[in-house]
Parts: sequence; structure tokens; C-alpha cells
Amino acid sequence: MIQSIPFLNKQWTVAHVERIEDATEKIRHIWLRPNKRIKFKPGQNISLYLPISDNEPERKRTYSIANIPNEQGLLEICISYVEGGRASEFLFKEIGEGTELKIRGPHGDFTLPQKINKDLVFICMGSAVAPARSMIQAIFKDGMPDRKVHLIFGARSKEGLLCGEEFMALAMRYGHFKYSFTLSREPDKLSSTKRKYVHDIYMSEYRQPRKDVLFYVSGRPSMIEETVENLQGLGYSSKQIKYDMNI
Repeated sequence: MIQSIPFLNKQWTVAHVERIEDATEKIRHIWLRPNKRIKFKPGQNISLYLPISDNEPERKRTYSIANIPNEQGLLEICISYVEGGRASEFLFKEIGEGTELKIRGPHGDFTLPQKINKDLVFICMGSAVAPARSMIQAIFKDGMPDRKVHLIFGARSKEGLLCGEEFMALAMRYGHFKYSFTLSREPDKLSSTKRKYVHDIYMSEYRQPRKDVLFYVSGRPSMIEETVENLQGLGYSSKQIKYDMNI
């Protein structure tokens, strides 16, 4: 039974689960409808206050918003199941349509520049593609941008390529958008053109440092740290690399 969650302060807002869709056995999309509209920028995140611990600070979890602002005011988040993880166990097994949650936000500056005057490269793994998807949707909402956009997406298998068909369709429609993916645990015989790790792609395609490119990195902390170190080793400045640990 879902217990009632008390308000901590005026910053927390009631939201109800509008819809749930399981992309795979371990990846879930959840659409939330806040009682009041939340204004956010693509790439930002929200906090959820979950009844998963008696220790109040441990109830907070942060998730990136996976969609763009819309007329319905819905917020989409993407959850990866972690066996034994209190938050993912709750969000996979204890909620349903209509469940009441408390949310707060938006937070973060992992967002697009006001003016896109550089090529954008999004380097993501797993469900951390959520903020990149939000920003990419925003970029192409009004048509083709002036600069190139490249999504480099890593997953263990094809089932983990979230929104893969959506990205493929964008790549076919817009010449300025490129979609590359890697499969770390898929048999090599499936494709000789797909490298195993995201690092293989950006280290090859962006090995010559350029001033007209901006990188967005999202994933596990270890992946982010390695990517930032690699890009700086290639000669890119810290101002050209944006990342967010709160995915």
C-alpha cells in the first residue's frame, strides 16, 4: 500500500502518475502531471520525494526530464531498474496510474545555450539519454538548425537503445542530425560497423580539437569522468564540455 507523503515545505508539489510505459524489463518511462504547471528548460531535472526510507534525506531522488515543455504540462522521466535499489524497486513495483508523488524543481544548468553557434555532440549511456533527448527535441521542434547535432549513445544491447526509432527517424529526416550507437554486450557478428563503447566513437571522430563544437556528457559518474578526461586530453577546453552527475 502506498503511504501518504507529507509536504516538507512549499517547494514540493503534488504530481500524479499519468501514464507508465515499460520500454524493456529494466527501463521504464513515467509521465507525471503536476497539480501546477512547472516551467523548465530542456536538459533540466526534477527531484522526487519517495516513501522509501525512515531517513528523510534518503527519500529524495533526482531524475532528468526526458521531454520538452508541452501544452498538457506533463513531465516524462526515464527510470532504470537496479535490483535492490530502493527508489527503482518502488517506482517499478509500487506505483501505478494515479499514484500521488511529491516533486520539486526544475534544477540544473545542463541546458542548451541561448544561441546555438557551435556543433553539438551528445555523449550518453543508458537512461542518461533522457536530458539529451529533451534538448534534441527542442532543437528540431521548429525545423533544421544551422549547426550539426551528433548523438553518440551507448547501451549494453539493442533493447537498451531508448527511443532508438525516434532518433533514427530524425537522422533520416534531417541531414544535420547524426545518430551513432554502440552495444557493449551484443555479439560482434550483428554489426561490424558499431563499435563497442561510446569512447571509441568520439575519440575517433573528434580527435582533432575544434573550437566550434560543444559536448554534452551524461551517464554514470565513472563514464563522465573518463569522457571529460579523454576530451581534455584531445585538447578541448573545459568550457566546451558540459556534464551533469544528477541524471
